[in-house]
Amino acid sequence: MIWVVSVLFALVSVAVSVSGAGAEDSDIPRWYLHLKFRDTDSNTGVHDSYGFGLGANLNRYLGFEISGDRFEIFPKVRGMGTVGEYGVFALMPQARLRYPVWHDRLVPYLIGGAGVALTDFNDKKPPAFAYQVKSESSTWAAAVGAGVEYFVADNIALGVEFKYLFAGDQTLKVGTASTTVNASNPLTSFTVRMFYPELRPATAVEMAEPAPARFYLAFRLGGAIPTNDELAPGIENRPVPSAIGGAIDPYYGLAFGFDFGRYLGAELAVEGYEVLMGLKGVGSISEYAIYTFIPQLRLRYPIWGGRLVPYAVGGVGVGHVEINDRKPNGGNLSLHGNDNNIAAAVGGGIEYFLTRNIAAGVESKWSYTGGHTITINDNAQTATLQAAVVTFGVRVYFYDFGR
Repeated sequence: MIWVVSVLFALVSVAVSVSGAGAEDSDIPRWYLHLKFRDTDSNTGVHDSYGFGLGANLNRYLGFEISGDRFEIFPKVRGMGTVGEYGVFALMPQARLRYPVWHDRLVPYLIGGAGVALTDFNDKKPPAFAYQVKSESSTWAAAVGAGVEYFVADNIALGVEFKYLFAGDQTLKVGTASTTVNASNPLTSFTVRMFYPELRPATAVEMAEPAPARFYLAFRLGGAIPTNDELAPGIENRPVPSAIGGAIDPYYGLAFGFDFGRYLGAELAVEGYEVLMGLKGVGSISEYAIYTFIPQLRLRYPIWGGRLVPYAVGGVGVGHVEINDRKPNGGNLSLHGNDNNIAAAVGGGIEYFLTRNIAAGVESKWSYTGGHTITINDNAQTATLQAAVVTFGVRVYFYDFGR
């Protein structure tokens, strides 16, 4: 839900503020990166949905891309109910047929392709705790759909996309019981498409006199390495099963903010990751999700003509934690631990402007949230989470104020 709220807020802000001067599609061949966000759709049963596309427009009407879509569904077995989560990653080449209108700023399009769906069963639920679960790992996939996007700059477009994913049946066995799982589902998403090169290259805005205020949206992906072995006395802080190298928990972030002139910026960073909660003498009992909402200051120092920007970042905000995806060892325990408390982050980064309004970079910081309560069988403990975080990201600038 936090992804939906954050993206909607950012899109509304852009729609209100953007002038759109010089924004248009083109018949010039261009590469692009396509980011897609949807989170959870209770109407279809699709959970935690997101995706990407790497592609190129070949001319005014035709393009191709490699599309990836990741989501989860919750399969049920007769007599048991929901037995776990079923992750689906559909990867396929797609053709994209466009028809730019309204001075090439509004672009309806059709998409279609075929490939493979990679699947995995994870986060077993209580009805299946006592059983061995076996599942298949891949099947065929195909998709058709449509979208529409609006160019807010000559190399940035915002849009919405709908497509229907078709996938083959797979067998899921829970003990001696089995059920057929089909990943076919409608997928809807908000999208940001970033093109290279620009149609009208310009000098770095950071070196202009006076340097303008600029609105941006940033996307971050990386890992968190917890720096405390215990969440609370007797409660261990362990890597999640999907941890990179068995030690680095996947970390996701989104930020929207402003650069005020050449050196100062401010943003709201919405970020999150999960750890595995272990109870000494019992084992892993549950996952523990951490979300931080932190207003941050960014102190920047552009160099190399404004194309390379080192920066320091830090702030204080709110941390939300929640217990989810209980493990078999915790099936008979009473667990409570959803609350809010203080959060803070401090660190730095460096980014390089690929175009005048798109920068790619790396950021490293220390993340903290504390004062949370974990209650296990009426035994309440105060929990603290600290982690060293490294993320790679893209910062997309939508509008310059004062130009």
